[in-house]
Amino acid sequence: MDYLHATEEDESPHESLFFIKRNKMYGVRSRDNFKYFDRHPTENAAYSTLKQGPFLFDLNHDQMESYNVSAHFPEKEIALRDLLESKREQMKSNPRGWRVR
Repeated sequence: MDYLHATEEDESPHESLFFIKRNKMYGVRSRDNFKYFDRHPTENAAYSTLKQGPFLFDLNHDQMESYNVSAHFPEKEIALRDLLESKREQMKSNPRGWRVR
C-alpha cells in the first residue's frame, strides 16, 4: 500500500514518509515520489565495514531504485537531507512522537 497516496479519492495527510531501522532514521520519501537515503552501512556481510550512499531516487521514473539522481536534482537532495536531519532533531526531544507542541 502506498501510504503517501492512499486512494484517488482520499488525500493523504502525510507530506513525507520516514524510514527507520534499528532505532536509526536513515531515509525519507516525499509526496512527489523522491526517496532519499542517508549514508549507511551496507547490508552485504562481506563488506560490513563499508558505508554506502547517500542516494536520491526518482520513483516516478525508477521504481526499482537503480539510479542515483543526486547530480540531476541537487536541490531536492538538499531539501530531503535537511528534512531528515530536522526530523532526527525532533525525535531526540520526542522519541515516540506522541507529544504535541
